[in-house]
Amino acid sequence: MTDSLRHALAGHYAVERVLGRGGMATVYLGRDLKHSRPVAIKVLDRDVTSLVSVDRFLQEVRVMSTLQHPHILPLFDSGDAAGELYYVMPFVEGETLRARIDRDGRVSVDDAMRITREVASALDFAHRRGVVHRDIKPENVLLSDGHALVADFGIARALTAEHSSKTALTATGVAIGTPAYMSPEQAAGETVDGRTDIYALGAVLYEMLSGDPPYSGPSAHAVLARVLTEQPRELMTVRADIAPAISTAVHKAMSREANDRFATGMDFARALDSAIGGTKPTVAKRSQLSTWLTAVAVVLVGALIVLWRMNAVSNSASTNVRVVVVPFRESGDAGRPGFVAGLTSALRADLATLPHVDVVAGTSVDALGDSARIPRYVAEQLHATHVLSGTVQWERAADSSVRVRVVPELIDVSRARDTVRTGTAIELALDDLFNTQSRVSAQIASSLGVSLSADAATRLARPPTRNRDAFEAYVRASLPGETHAESFLQQAVALDSTFALAWANLGFRSALKYPGTFDPAVAELAGRASARAMALDSNSEQSQIARSLYERHVTRNFAAAVAHART
Repeated sequence: MTDSLRHALAGHYAVERVLGRGGMATVYLGRDLKHSRPVAIKVLDRDVTSLVSVDRFLQEVRVMSTLQHPHILPLFDSGDAAGELYYVMPFVEGETLRARIDRDGRVSVDDAMRITREVASALDFAHRRGVVHRDIKPENVLLSDGHALVADFGIARALTAEHSSKTALTATGVAIGTPAYMSPEQAAGETVDGRTDIYALGAVLYEMLSGDPPYSGPSAHAVLARVLTEQPRELMTVRADIAPAISTAVHKAMSREANDRFATGMDFARALDSAIGGTKPTVAKRSQLSTWLTAVAVVLVGALIVLWRMNAVSNSASTNVRVVVVPFRESGDAGRPGFVAGLTSALRADLATLPHVDVVAGTSVDALGDSARIPRYVAEQLHATHVLSGTVQWERAADSSVRVRVVPELIDVSRARDTVRTGTAIELALDDLFNTQSRVSAQIASSLGVSLSADAATRLARPPTRNRDAFEAYVRASLPGETHAESFLQQAVALDSTFALAWANLGFRSALKYPGTFDPAVAELAGRASARAMALDSNSEQSQIARSLYERHVTRNFAAAVAHART
């Protein structure tokens, strides 16, 4: 570090040591003297600063400093010391994704999916504000306490503000962007938008899953030539335990033509969520929830699904609606830990299976913090047409029995003025599970002005099973994050062989599991369970989905899979 830079930093930051050096900058560990906190000070190399004016660089950095998101590393400060450009960031305990890959090779599928969803959330946030990163790569993803932080937003933007990528690639040997992760249009020096970041994130996910970047070569220009002329190797041929849908999503993100990629980061994240069977938001541990409590949550989920299905189908039969589910507001001194979190996560997962319904991932909602409680704001931030919320009130009677009072709210924010449809209060006794389902569904339908046909009313009134032990096993299998779900489902169908919903769920899970194992026993179970579900209730959407997934993943009969999916 030069004396002029040390002098410029004096009084604000104490420089302690070098943390690392890269192709464009040197990073120093420092201490913010005013706030007594560690910081990382990144100083751009002289040959890099020659590519852009000081004023333009500082202007772009100021824009980047406005990006406040849980998965974007913030900027504290920036400046110019006799032509040396620097910026100051928080010092993050942890490591880069590059260090993780170099140390461990392939990243587990679960970790890779989570990291990608978090980076996608950050990119979506930035893109909606007109900011493109332009240099997404493992080195620019920091892992802190297991979660991803995207660093160096805007540096490539600052350096390309006055120079095209093609010019920058030949000037002083400094590449603006990293060849292995560059989209074809960026490699060709064309104008880029957010879809170039989607491509780069797809390439990063490819490397996390395979252990190697999608393209390699003896030089940067050799890699760029491959980017422009070749397709990456099919991911499933590299790693057999990757579900086909994950491979499809990765290769779509890396499509040669920008128009063929996912349009937004959240579209990419939703595709990954669907590929692994829905989002996995963090909820209270199952040990915190008694079985009877989660059973009530399942009944409420079923009732609210009926609300959403009737409302969405009647009002938007041919147009997708996009719903964000926010945690219900909870009150009362008899509450149970994890009830609202479990209800919210189950709603997101189940709503995502409905036709014409897109569900915002839980990580995106969580990123908004307390602001997620404001319907119009959360809808605007996440491009939603509807917000599903409500209240949960716990009451303890004189005899110490506990009742829960739930009031759902479905808010349509697609118009100039919000339209709130509030359901009548649903009061549940925790020991009256089976007798509440039809009343709950009827109350919600009535509050929305929906008339049920005789057939629909009969179906709603019929419990999925009359065996309480079978239903309890099914409920336990339905808990988010349950690692023994298949065992509980097999227990449920053993207790009640006519339990169509449990058979469908068992077939669904087995079909999704098969591509990662190619185990004949898993294939046999997927086929038997889905066939039994169809035999018991062929009109059930769950039965049709289970059979569709069996045909898609096990028999590879795509025509049959499509036929069942459309039924």
